[in-house]
This record gives sequence, structure tokens and C-alpha cells, in this order.
Amino acid sequence: MLVGLISDVHSNATALKAVLSEMERMGVEKILHAGDIIGYNPYPNETIEMFIEHKIISILGNHERAIITGDYSDFNPYA
Repeated sequence: MLVGLISDVHSNATALKAVLSEMERMGVEKILHAGDIIGYNPYPNETIEMFIEHKIISILGNHERAIITGDYSDFNPYA
């Protein structure tokens, strides 16, 4: 089984779509994600929909943790 690994998508639905297309072309059967599905870019809903559609398995990143806990103290205010 060919497994793909991605991380730090940060709501970049355009890039995610391109990566998923390439992984499909390569025959990737399962995709794992190492955190930060959302953040920075303007397409969180579309990004999450793609994660659900492709059954991508993900762990929480610091962006997800911050949204869940409300603790943004580890974030750079200038980023």
C-alpha cells in the first residue's frame, strides 16, 4: 500500500487540491496528515471538506489546538 504524508495545509485548498490530484496519479491509497489543517489561508471549509472526502487521517496541529483551547500564546503576532 502506498501511503502519502502531508502537513501544514493551513487552509490552502488550492495547493491541497493539486497535491491530492498528484497523489491520486501516483496511486496513493491512504493519506496521513501531520497537523495544521486550518490557519492562514482563506478556505478552511473547502479544505476540511477535501479531508473528509479523501478520508485523510490527521493529528492535531498547534492551530487546531489553539482553536479548541482558545490559547494562542504560542503564536507569533507578526506571522
